[in-house]
Amino acid sequence: MRRIKIISTAICLAIIGAILPMAGALFFAWSLAFQEESNVLYEYTARMLTRAKHTMNKARQALSLLENNKDILPICSPQHIQWMQKVSTSTAGSKKISYFEHGVEYCTSCGSSVTKTPRSKMDFILPDGLEVGMPAQTSAHSRSFIPVRRNGNYDVFVDVRRLADIIIPDGVWLAIAYNGKIITQQNEIRPSLLRIIMDKVKNDNLSQYYYQADGKERLKPAERLKKNQVFILDEQMVFISQYGPFYFISSEPESFVNQHYEELQLILLPFGLITAFFIVGLVIYYSKKRLLLKMIYMKH
Repeated sequence: MRRIKIISTAICLAIIGAILPMAGALFFAWSLAFQEESNVLYEYTARMLTRAKHTMNKARQALSLLENNKDILPICSPQHIQWMQKVSTSTAGSKKISYFEHGVEYCTSCGSSVTKTPRSKMDFILPDGLEVGMPAQTSAHSRSFIPVRRNGNYDVFVDVRRLADIIIPDGVWLAIAYNGKIITQQNEIRPSLLRIIMDKVKNDNLSQYYYQADGKERLKPAERLKKNQVFILDEQMVFISQYGPFYFISSEPESFVNQHYEELQLILLPFGLITAFFIVGLVIYYSKKRLLLKMIYMKH
């Protein structure tokens, strides 16, 4: 009876010893694949932020150049229009530059303004006083432009696609969101998934990111890009980072994670198999030893 108990225990321990290392290897491979793909998506959001800052810096430089040279040429003269056109052409992502007085557009880098378009309302003010408007359209394939200004007569209209214009593999979706709205996006994503994503970012308390300066609400400087959420839903892996009130979102097919998981399995499963053989070998060795001691004890 004692011998049967030893053999039964050994079999159970051998089975556990064989399963646990293999299961552990599979779990570790999945966790590692998930983490590494999360890092890839976070890198996309970080590159988007760098690109967005670079685009805004170009607009700042253009506005400073325009304001500093405003009094050199007669306003809205052919020479002034030609000067605005030159600045617009040299500013990456700029569609046009408009000159305003008393809230009305007098001329643009494309020529004199006939309709006298009213100056648009801006949606937020960056920490250095740069005012930015939201785009009218957010389709990944349509050209939409946002006005950028800073306490002057000029607006620079920037192509929103430049804010997220980074190189990505096919199947990856990128977006920048503010106050529950998409500012810009690269590629398309299923509407059902987009609604879920926007539900996760639209209920933010914006007042915590602003302070009063010169009678206007201005954004507080953001410290760094923070990792906010990562999840897999509807066969997509989604990573959301946050920079102040702005959300930088990247998404890729779940198949990217599964492919990485399969690659890691080929590396980690042999270690799990070796560990399993080692544990089973130990169980067999000590079980035989106990049985031998039992037999010797019974003979005496």
